Amino acid sequence: MNKLSNLVKEVIAEEEAILIELDVENRLCEVVTKSEGLKQFARLFYFVRCDFPTLNFIVGERCGTNEFLWSGLARNLIEELGDGKAPSHNQLYRNFMDCVGASTKDLVDEPLFSSKFNENWRKFCRESPLEEALSAIAVYEIFDQPDYKLFLRAMQKAGVPEAGLDFFKSMQ
Repeated sequence: MNKLSNLVKEVIAEEEAILIELDVENRLCEVVTKSEGLKQFARLFYFVRCDFPTLNFIVGERCGTNEFLWSGLARNLIEELGDGKAPSHNQLYRNFMDCVGASTKDLVDEPLFSSKFNENWRKFCRESPLEEALSAIAVYEIFDQPDYKLFLRAMQKAGVPEAGLDFFKSMQ
């Protein structure tokens, strides 16, 4: 378990280094510190954020009755539901959207970039070898950690109310 733990730490450190090198946090802050930019971010990210459980279902369906294979996916989905202790991640994200004045009622069509992103992920989850699909979901989860830490800092700098930050805090 230590090797995996160290590997995960290395992957997270590499992701953080890439985010720093690309100056993602400062570039995101430039956008979200403007009222309309914050609303735009909230609306655009919604489609990517809310599709993640779908990927778990697609891969899980391929696992059949082998609970060893689908147990990690089940844990992901239980976590998505708030572990029975908190609102679901999607509800927390809708709360964030409401806090910044970007209600889901304003959403009309999924933007092309997120549509393509989600479509490519769904295709990969359906068509790649099962072991690769399971591994990809695990990597997706690992990369979430530094990404959501960065998002939390940016949202704090943008002055998002505490209730709106709950989603980003739940992802830590």
